[in-house]
Amino acid sequence: MGKRKRQKNQKLDNDLNKFYSHASNEIRKVEQERRRLGRRNSPWFNPIDFWWIDERKVMQILAFLLNPSESHEQGDRYLSHFIKKFGLDFFTYQRRDKIEVKSSFLTNERKRIDLVIYKNSFEMAIAIVNRAAMNRNRLQRELEHYTDYLWNRTGDDYCLIHLSPADRRRVSPDRLSVEEQKELERSKKLKYLTYEEHLIDCVAEFGEITESVRVRSFLKDFEKTMRSKYMGEKDLEVREAMVEMINKSQRNLDLSFMVSNSLPEVKRKLKERFNSQMNSLGRELKLDAKHESDRVWLKPKSWKYHYISYSYEDGNIFFGMTQDKREENKNKFNGVLSHLNENLEGGFQYSEWWPAYKYLYKDIDSNPDFWKAIRNGKAKQEIKRFIKVLIKEFKTDVFYE
Repeated sequence: MGKRKRQKNQKLDNDLNKFYSHASNEIRKVEQERRRLGRRNSPWFNPIDFWWIDERKVMQILAFLLNPSESHEQGDRYLSHFIKKFGLDFFTYQRRDKIEVKSSFLTNERKRIDLVIYKNSFEMAIAIVNRAAMNRNRLQRELEHYTDYLWNRTGDDYCLIHLSPADRRRVSPDRLSVEEQKELERSKKLKYLTYEEHLIDCVAEFGEITESVRVRSFLKDFEKTMRSKYMGEKDLEVREAMVEMINKSQRNLDLSFMVSNSLPEVKRKLKERFNSQMNSLGRELKLDAKHESDRVWLKPKSWKYHYISYSYEDGNIFFGMTQDKREENKNKFNGVLSHLNENLEGGFQYSEWWPAYKYLYKDIDSNPDFWKAIRNGKAKQEIKRFIKVLIKEFKTDVFYE
């Protein structure tokens, strides 16, 4: 390595060390301020944590906010901002118009649209479909039905919005060609929004235009909840401190992008380490092992039909017992599930390809916990404990007669 290149690398190392040191100091300042004002401000308290927030509940809250007549007493400022932010300017209204906002709206075929905003008995409408967990083929058929329903009710004066987490693939109405889908998007009759890029920022902006102190406090808590659920952000104040620090200089911006662009390779190497740990686990427990689909599959020597493995799916990782053939009879595995849930703190579920599985970590694309668990060995130990409990009770994998 030449002298100039060594000097350049040394400067980069120094800059990165200063950057991380500065970031640590900013985090420390936030923590100190919390300790100083904690009794007065209760920064970790979020009343929304007492309720389960799923996609349907998000739609109920959004419907409440977008309804000008609701008890937030902010009139149509949220609806007006939503329309302007997402280019829904076809939806115009006057004070005398009747605006209805409904969550879980049922169509003529009893199919549920998650949220509908309409004027004067469907002169025009905005509909939001929020089905992250729905099967792709079924969702395509649902979107086709909603498109037809809105067209028939409004006379072509509508917009259908598909809202989903950013890691979900776009889904278009069934039987639409690529060109037909593009035409719907160009005419603003079909839009795709994500929580991470669109809705969460919109809720934050709602807070900025809110006069009521109580409603503004609720919106901040709602924003924190969604950032935690969909983006893995546990600490909004620290995030804001980091944003401010990064924006202080061009060099900080350069280093931030350098670190961010390195994360995919960091994760790839940690996945390789995790595979090595699973191989090691196979040797420790004297299990057969095979490599397939960039994962390690383990099988006790006396088993014939099932493997123990893990899978990355929808930004999460789960582990458990899988099989080569689809099995639709859940009852065959009731004994396995009961034993695992009794001895391993619960959480094990059934699916047709994974008759006993449990999430190891969620939101791994935005949350460091799984990647740290690879480094410190906790992920390996969790799966090891699962295997030992399973094979101690079931010497063979014939779980039913």
